[in-house]
Amino acid sequence: MAFSKEQLLLLNSLIYAVNNDHLETGNKYKTVSDWINSAGFANLTEGGDDSGSFMTSQDWKNIVQSVKNDPKLMNLQIRETHVDTAENGGGGLSMVFTDDSSKEAVVLFRGTAGGEWKDNFTGGNVTDTDQQKNALQWYQDVCEKYDLDRYEMTVTGHSKGGNKSKYITIMDDTVDHCVSFDGQGFSDKFMENYKDRIARRQELIENHNADYDYVNLLLNDIGETTFYKGQEIGNGGGGFLENHCPNSLMKWKEDGSFSMEECPDGQPSEMRAVDAFFNNCLRSLPDDKRSDMLDMAYNFLMIGFSLSDNSSGESWEDFRKLLHDPKTADVLPYLIAYFIQYERSNPETADEIRKFLKHIGLEEYIQYVDIADEVLNFSFDMNIWITQIHLDFDDIMDVINGATGVISADVILERLSKLIKDKWGIEVSREDLKLLLEMIRKVDSDMDEIHIEKNGADIRVGGDPAVAGGSSGTGAGHQFRVQPEQVRTVSDDMRSIAAEINACARSVACGREKINFQIANVFEIKSSFTTVEHRLTNLEKKMNTMSGALEQILTLYEKTETELGVYNGICQ
Repeated sequence: MAFSKEQLLLLNSLIYAVNNDHLETGNKYKTVSDWINSAGFANLTEGGDDSGSFMTSQDWKNIVQSVKNDPKLMNLQIRETHVDTAENGGGGLSMVFTDDSSKEAVVLFRGTAGGEWKDNFTGGNVTDTDQQKNALQWYQDVCEKYDLDRYEMTVTGHSKGGNKSKYITIMDDTVDHCVSFDGQGFSDKFMENYKDRIARRQELIENHNADYDYVNLLLNDIGETTFYKGQEIGNGGGGFLENHCPNSLMKWKEDGSFSMEECPDGQPSEMRAVDAFFNNCLRSLPDDKRSDMLDMAYNFLMIGFSLSDNSSGESWEDFRKLLHDPKTADVLPYLIAYFIQYERSNPETADEIRKFLKHIGLEEYIQYVDIADEVLNFSFDMNIWITQIHLDFDDIMDVINGATGVISADVILERLSKLIKDKWGIEVSREDLKLLLEMIRKVDSDMDEIHIEKNGADIRVGGDPAVAGGSSGTGAGHQFRVQPEQVRTVSDDMRSIAAEINACARSVACGREKINFQIANVFEIKSSFTTVEHRLTNLEKKMNTMSGALEQILTLYEKTETELGVYNGICQ
């Protein structure tokens, strides 16, 4: 029996408690029972320690008790704990658990370590990152070391750990199940280079993501994804950052158990908007500039991590540092120019992005887009002797750069400084204002070169294994044949099968609810029922989705037949 997502989420939470004693864990604690009853967890539940994951002592009490109530988890053997100290390793932590009675193994990767954040963004423009390759090498080493091919293998992880788990699943055929919690995706280059393996292996991957998590939307995801409502965000003092904590997926009940509350509408619209915009922007850049943009995105995230509750007004200092940084001299103006053009062609999507920034407390940062747009359209008239002179942005830059002596640069700088102070409350020094205006000049130049294309969707790989959404065609003279009645029959059969699967799932749920007797392994029995119910529900969704796709194909086909006046189901 494979582990349930709830059991794996508990393990993914426990690994955040592995800190200074990480090298001892695999030897000092032989089982999860030994580990969970150690002094380290006692400190966490009593509020005397800090795991660095925004979890409160009550969170840890709930997690620890849930593990103690699960004999399957308690009896797991801890075979090894590993820290990635290889070249460019970054300190990533991973563990190996085995259950010899059921011949199951779990290889678990913790979320991003201190030295791993940049690797997350580097992955946006390379096929494989150093830390992904290190994780794969270690996984293959422990598989050989502990003869893990004898076990049913599950790889799992949260955040960076989820990404590593998905990577290993695609690259190594020994993996039977992959369960990722808020793990980020992969670059376009990865999707293209490994499309054959992805098409063959992606069905093994489950993604379980929080609705407002800001990591899972990075890049192209692989596998089946379910979104859940974030729980008790902010209780641990981390504010919006807590959307990325593993315990944000846990909705606790009075009896001490927890559930994961699915979002009926999937990912929130503003998160989809941010995902699409970021993909759009990256795909509009040449290769070298794409890496620079990812570096700047990394810096923005670091700014977000450093924000405090009373950080209002600090955005100018952060933005000022970017202005003075030679590494962002090209990509910062491009990002602003791209958003201005993007907002003009996609106003509703851009509004969702603004809502997202407000939701996370970073709305002050979008004002620099507004400042650039305002200054680009800023102009004024002046009377010089008996002549009225009209100055637009290009004229203003000529004056400031000394190309004309008709008017003093001080007058213009004073007016622009007053505009920014009155409208946005930002006091800009003369030196910084000149630097800001030079950046806006680059924004103006970039805007002329930007053409917005709506290609922000994640790349999907089909079973053939073509990349969905790519440019493909049937080829000149190629023919295909459709039998409408057969397609309609298959679609109806799929709907009927989905209804039968739904009935089975409800029967399983009913059986689970009736289990009220007290025996030692009742929790494991209930967990088995839950796993079967989840798989049946997912299968039902897939059948309905496939049926809907066939119906859509049939509708489009019949419409084309009518328009072309072609009969007998042949279209050329």
